[in-house]
Amino acid sequence: MNEYEKKKFGKKVKKQLIELEMTQRDLAKKVGVHENYLTDILNGRRSGEKYKDKIQKIIKIKNHQENLKRKYN
Repeated sequence: MNEYEKKKFGKKVKKQLIELEMTQRDLAKKVGVHENYLTDILNGRRSGEKYKDKIQKIIKIKNHQENLKRKYN
């Protein structure tokens, strides 16, 4: 995942957190990571690949790769 994709993921998550009225701290607890680590993922400093599926499931956003597959298949 390149830098642009990492930041795009973070923006998408942050936007959804606002919609759900959930804090990054709340999400970090549900994911099971330290809030600083989650912040690094959302700001594109860490890939967070291990946790992305869990994050997406918790806040109910679709996987970007799945969307691309559906679009081009």
